[in-house]
Amino acid sequence: MRVSFDVEHYSEHIRNFQLKHHDQVSKELENLSKFYMPENGGAHKEPMVVVDCHGWILLWYLPEVLSTARLVRVHSS
Repeated sequence: MRVSFDVEHYSEHIRNFQLKHHDQVSKELENLSKFYMPENGGAHKEPMVVVDCHGWILLWYLPEVLSTARLVRVHSS
């Protein structure tokens, strides 16, 4: 799945605003949603990769890759 925005440009907006207005970060994140609209991807059950408009990987979605037993061991250690 490809999103329409540039993740580096988005992160610069967040970083610059945090430096100037640390106490109003949540308000700025709300304002950013006007420029960086979330994609309507729906529910996904299959593995997928999400990339930005330049092909930078934003996340891998790998459902059920780790078993419940494995997750319990990871969280308990």
